[in-house]
Amino acid sequence: MLNNFKTSFWKNTLVYGVGFLLLRGISFFLLPIYTNFLSLYEAGVVFIIYTILAFLNPIYAYGMNASLFKFYNNEDNNLKTVLSTSLYSVAISSFVFSLLIVLFSHNLDKLIDSNPENHINWFLYIAIVLFFDAISNRIFVVLRLMEKPFYFLFIGLINILLSLICNFIFIHYYQLASFGAVLALTVVSVVQCFVLLPIIINKINYRSIDYDLFKKMFSFALPFLPSALLFIVIGFSDRWFIKWYLDLHAVGLYGAGYKLGSIMGLAVTAFNLNWQPYYLKQKNNRKYKFGKIGSNIIIILIAVFTLLVLAYEYFIYINIGGYYLIGQHFWGGLTVVPFVALGYLFYGIYIINMPSLYLKNKQNWGLVFWSFGALINIAGNIALIPILGILGASIATAVAYFVMMAMMVMKNRVWLPIKFAVVPIAMISCISLLLIIIKFTTTVPFLLLLALVFIYLFTIYVALNKIKTMYVVYLDE
Repeated sequence: MLNNFKTSFWKNTLVYGVGFLLLRGISFFLLPIYTNFLSLYEAGVVFIIYTILAFLNPIYAYGMNASLFKFYNNEDNNLKTVLSTSLYSVAISSFVFSLLIVLFSHNLDKLIDSNPENHINWFLYIAIVLFFDAISNRIFVVLRLMEKPFYFLFIGLINILLSLICNFIFIHYYQLASFGAVLALTVVSVVQCFVLLPIIINKINYRSIDYDLFKKMFSFALPFLPSALLFIVIGFSDRWFIKWYLDLHAVGLYGAGYKLGSIMGLAVTAFNLNWQPYYLKQKNNRKYKFGKIGSNIIIILIAVFTLLVLAYEYFIYINIGGYYLIGQHFWGGLTVVPFVALGYLFYGIYIINMPSLYLKNKQNWGLVFWSFGALINIAGNIALIPILGILGASIATAVAYFVMMAMMVMKNRVWLPIKFAVVPIAMISCISLLLIIIKFTTTVPFLLLLALVFIYLFTIYVALNKIKTMYVVYLDE
């Protein structure tokens, strides 16, 4: 029974992971360009624009991506009707939203840059990016449901190559600074959408739109919208607080450090790309299936977190052709990396425990968890940024994710108990903590640290094999 799982779930997770890394990790790959060719102020402008896009994307989706997961596999619905209703609705609503943004763009631009010498209509480009991204994101959901990970990977490859080329040309060659970064983002968004259209064009028809079905999908989707917005509040509102209490230069510093720490976030989201479609299909023996996958992923995430915290300081010394991986004037922002990564580790454990929200129709509780997290994050930013600067923002985010994770785990003990491999997880957690303490409290020679890392990786291997042995009793392997 699990042979198919081994050859499909982990293979698809790996392919989706690489594809997502190329697709959404582009801002990480662009760090050398941003931090070497932009000033702190210009980078701050770019990171603020990314924050606005992140906040508005869920409004454009209004929870319908989650709804598509629910109705796609429903045998009572015609598949072409579901896809047509979902795709055409997002195209129409996104056009309306973007039109409203363009109409008010001149007043909104002051939110980004109040410098009177800059006359760039930022929100015009933001509206274009949001329109095409909304359609692309809906098609990406279809790709996942159709289990086409290699097409996903292909789009990711196009995305990163085009992004690097456009950013280098616009920022470095034409010296367009932050406007060049936004212009590149716009070009990539439009091209990506048109490359994705062939996969869906023959599966939709405007005559197949079903208004009654749309109402059902919208009704299911609506509770996910506030949760998605609160996710953005936790993950991105800190930039606005930093801009308010400090300045755009500090936003540039924080943005560079945050991007490096968000490698953890990429790992979590890459896993979730295949996790969500998988657990929605499971009917039997769920607590053990979820427990085995979840235990493996928790250990892998702990390992990624530990290795990132141990190694991130060495990244800044990578020098190619006279340029550092992270520009020297951005190095002050790297202090936030450990707490940003820790927050995403907590979020990953939250994601692993999420099946109950869908399978037990507890999606309204997601709003409760995210509300608590957002309130803690906002309060933390207000309290800590004036005292600790950008480090306070990263701590506030980590604490918010921890509280959400703890609440989710506690409720799952009633809703859908998952049989985790507690002993291996605890063992790896203790070893990871010990390594991090050694790293930050002593001066460890690089070769010794490298030896400890190899021993640590072997321990991870042993723990993963232990988990495999533990679940033989429960699952047919």
